[in-house]
Amino acid sequence: MKRQEDYLVASLLDFFRHIENETKWFQAAKIALNQVERMANLNASPLEKSFIFFASKLKNNISPASLRFFAHECISRAAKIRLITAPCDSVPMQTSSAYLRKKARHNITKSLSTGHSESASILRAANSLRAESAHTKLVERRAQKIHNHPLRDTLEALNTNTKKIAKEDIRNHFINLKNFTSNNKQQGVLFGILKKAQAFNTSHLHELLGDELFHLCRPLGFLDKNDTTIIIEVPSSAHLHALTYRKLDILRALKQDPCFNKARYIKFKIKSTW
Repeated sequence: MKRQEDYLVASLLDFFRHIENETKWFQAAKIALNQVERMANLNASPLEKSFIFFASKLKNNISPASLRFFAHECISRAAKIRLITAPCDSVPMQTSSAYLRKKARHNITKSLSTGHSESASILRAANSLRAESAHTKLVERRAQKIHNHPLRDTLEALNTNTKKIAKEDIRNHFINLKNFTSNNKQQGVLFGILKKAQAFNTSHLHELLGDELFHLCRPLGFLDKNDTTIIIEVPSSAHLHALTYRKLDILRALKQDPCFNKARYIKFKIKSTW
């Protein structure tokens, strides 16, 4: 839930950073609803009134702290009605002896009722449990592979462990993409490009910069091919002036990610000049 809350905070800070959006507090409810629906893959309309009520508290009170509180309230309410769950709950792990006995009895009874013999029913029940166990292990391995993958943030949308992905689906190729040590140079180059793109992902930048700095600016990319100068968008000249004295803080925060290790300089651009 903490990760889901951080994603929502990043989206809210990105939206309300711009001065023209400061009075659009009601949009916070729409952003929250959209995120919950994407996470749950379900219609979140039952939460709309609650989210609008939470958003009303943001009127004339847009700040990193108030947006963090709003996100916490929304994610907690969605979790309360089980629209979203913690990652550990995403795959039911009911493998106790009691569960297996109950499942076996159910399968045997169902098989007997359809006219199968007792021995055939027991065999069918055993095969069913074996297949279920194999599927559970497959889901666990895939979830672990995604969790440990260096491009995990880019692959976050793949964390739908109950759904199958076609063998030739591009997402499967992403999961199996090799890193820089790969003997396949083409894969290594592609990995490097995706790794750099992930560094500028909204939620990742929010994680590096924190609520306050991310609310004031948005790194957009490198200005040179040597990755020494970062171009950063700010919403106004006042923000630019304030952040001029915080360049070292921004660089220090970004360098938590190795992709920014070569960065030495920052160039600010006001949004309206793009």
